[in-house]
Amino acid sequence: MKKEKKKNVYIEKLKELWAIPRYKSLMKLGLYLLFFTCIFLFIDFKDKDELYQNKLPKKATLDTLVNYEYQTNITYLLTTDEPIKTVHVRGKRYNNKQSITVEETGDVYYVENSHYYLAPTMVESTPLFFDFEKITPKQLSGYIEKATLNATTQYADKKIVKTYLLPISTFASLYKEETVPIEGNVGISTTTLDGNITEIVLDLSTYNQTKIQVLYNKIGEIKSFNKESLIEKSSF
Repeated sequence: MKKEKKKNVYIEKLKELWAIPRYKSLMKLGLYLLFFTCIFLFIDFKDKDELYQNKLPKKATLDTLVNYEYQTNITYLLTTDEPIKTVHVRGKRYNNKQSITVEETGDVYYVENSHYYLAPTMVESTPLFFDFEKITPKQLSGYIEKATLNATTQYADKKIVKTYLLPISTFASLYKEETVPIEGNVGISTTTLDGNITEIVLDLSTYNQTKIQVLYNKIGEIKSFNKESLIEKSSF
């Protein structure tokens, strides 16, 4: 003889209340409130999670770096004709737009699609004393890809410094698309912190008696700008 299953008193009570129109409406309302509360909590959690993710350090590989501030120091090494001289250039980049300030002269340039405009008149200018297209992150990445890793050093502050050697002939073919029958290497060093590139140094003393240091900052934090914004700044 089969035992009769005990009925759940709570379920039975709910069934009784559900049969009463007034309580049925209240229960439906409660279910709706519970449903929308869950939706609200989910959206709020998602927004906070996205906000947190946006606050995390922006990481970008060198060949895809298009949003950053930079400082470039170009040192012309000692020759028989002139002493050591360093030119300091600072700027920012947002995709295909750049602003460049030569600290020694105070000249400000707006650059878009490799065209240079001198502020505040914004008349198109001849290329600068140095071809900055040769040391864009993508171009630098190309040099490193062809180079041989020489050493890796990790410091206590979590900085990682890597040094590379690149044959002069290979560098020249990439840098100026020319053939240079010179033996030896150019030196390249990179510094990264928390996965972001912070510094690249090109030691070209064996190639053209220069040394180029590029420092990167505010990666992924630069907002779009245009000629007008630079005109306003250079007017003060």
